[in-house]
Amino acid sequence: MANQGSLFETKKINIKIEGLSYKYPMSKEQALQNIDLEITHGEYVVLVGPSGCGKTTLTYTLNGIIPHIIKGGVLEGGVKINGKDVRDYKVDELSLLVGTVFQDPETQLFTSRVLDEVAMSLENRGYPPEEIWDRIDEALRIVGLKGFEHRHPSMLSGGQKQKVAIASVIALKPPLLILDDPTSDLDPVTTRDVLNVLDRIKREYDLTILLIEHKIERLLRHADRFIVMDKGQIVLSGDPEDVMTDIDTLQKYDLRPPEAAEISYKLHKLNPNIKVTIDVDELYNQLVPYVKQKKEKVEVPPRSAMREYGEPVIDIRNLNFVFPNGFQALKNINLTIRKGEYVAIIGKNGSGKTTMVSHMIGLYKPARNSASYVRVGGVDTRATTSAILAERVGFLFQNPNHQLFNDTVDAEVEFGPRILKFPPEKIKESVEEAIELAGIQPYLGKRIDELSKGERQRVAVAAIVAMQPEVLIFDEPTTGQDHRSLKRFIDIMRRIHQEGKTVVIVTHDMSLVAEEAERVILMNEGEILADGPPGSVFKMREVLKKANIEPPDAALLAEKLHEHGFPRHAITPDEIVSVFEKYYFK
Repeated sequence: MANQGSLFETKKINIKIEGLSYKYPMSKEQALQNIDLEITHGEYVVLVGPSGCGKTTLTYTLNGIIPHIIKGGVLEGGVKINGKDVRDYKVDELSLLVGTVFQDPETQLFTSRVLDEVAMSLENRGYPPEEIWDRIDEALRIVGLKGFEHRHPSMLSGGQKQKVAIASVIALKPPLLILDDPTSDLDPVTTRDVLNVLDRIKREYDLTILLIEHKIERLLRHADRFIVMDKGQIVLSGDPEDVMTDIDTLQKYDLRPPEAAEISYKLHKLNPNIKVTIDVDELYNQLVPYVKQKKEKVEVPPRSAMREYGEPVIDIRNLNFVFPNGFQALKNINLTIRKGEYVAIIGKNGSGKTTMVSHMIGLYKPARNSASYVRVGGVDTRATTSAILAERVGFLFQNPNHQLFNDTVDAEVEFGPRILKFPPEKIKESVEEAIELAGIQPYLGKRIDELSKGERQRVAVAAIVAMQPEVLIFDEPTTGQDHRSLKRFIDIMRRIHQEGKTVVIVTHDMSLVAEEAERVILMNEGEILADGPPGSVFKMREVLKKANIEPPDAALLAEKLHEHGFPRHAITPDEIVSVFEKYYFK
């Protein structure tokens, strides 16, 4: 088998798709419509487009899931790999040609140890033990999980699980590697590292990569080609510069362009001398002369300076937390969050973010005899239950399936107020307000299992809001969402905050942090490293580097321009454009 493996690793792959259309069983809609596409060996192709546009379905026709596993649909046209129709390959044959990393890592993790997970496919294909050990070691080193060999996958964070899934596929070194949104759970620096790993693997093993991804900006220097899909069709295709500066087309299909392109496009409308570009450095070079020529100092206050906050709603003092296995997840945490704040908690995977917010909702509690405490609304969490705390603090899990358990949407939204024994008139009022705020009127009367993940997430928000908590905590609320869904969800969180609620988000989305948060708490290895407005925290480059955080491109641009007098707290595309319009283009 070792010789066959070597032959497989050096095998080139070419894909030709002609007139491809597909309709899922029992569906009235076409998932794919008349797709024509060629991918040549060694290309790095990125598929982008709104959720449901057909990206994942297209990859299913390459790895054999369609038509070999999902059967009964209507498949027309041809999909050929190396001149042979995919329908003529057996599934196990295709797995030697096409390796796939799915969006949800839990769908492809089966064993009780990381070591066994990576080894399983190698053992099934009869590789000799020595080569198996070498490949396991290499794959885990590449994804940054050396030392995790004997961990149970269920004990890993979402990002670490995704890394295990990537390692298990990488170990086979297939000539075509398909990855479906593989970095959705990863922090910015880890995302960059994984993409760099893919570059290295592609180069060293001469692979072809087809990647579905929402983090467009991070892929600009990696991809050879971007393909934009909408409603089962390819609507735009070309190199990164051509596709990502076609702002009108991207906006037509509700895709957000890279921040440099968005800023330069808007500035070009104000000043035709500004060229639209995807490159932050090029945009900086165009803008710095305008900043330098301004003699007066330009000041923009942080968002937090524009608000007055109320009494403390969460107060944490001297908090330490050690898991039963001896791992210290939190180290002397001191934190106060006040009524009406909009707080973002950021940090790399495993930094302690989720453990800290788990104390805020009473899932974990300080030791009874310790000097530390967590108080919610002035009440020590050790003196109450998580069910009672839920009246004050609502929590939205990253996966809405973990908290939806009623059959219908109506029953789910009404459940909390009934359990809390609201009077009938208050139940009706709170449910109606929650439904309106979350925008789930179209889902009323439907079963939960009829809804998409994004729709279920909005139902979960409504169910929490209906209980009228003072604080709402969102754990990675935007993971894996397309721009359209993201805008809708950000609007929901913004409206909740405008109604006077305290909003806390745990997130890896630095653009979300820059645009929405008034305060940023940066964590690393169980400690709080920084706490302040986004514009201040994003300037702490050494601290951010230590915590595996990279600011969004707009904030990086603002930081470079700040050296020449640009205001520190204008860090989003709209803020930067507004400052140039008001002060520098006059």
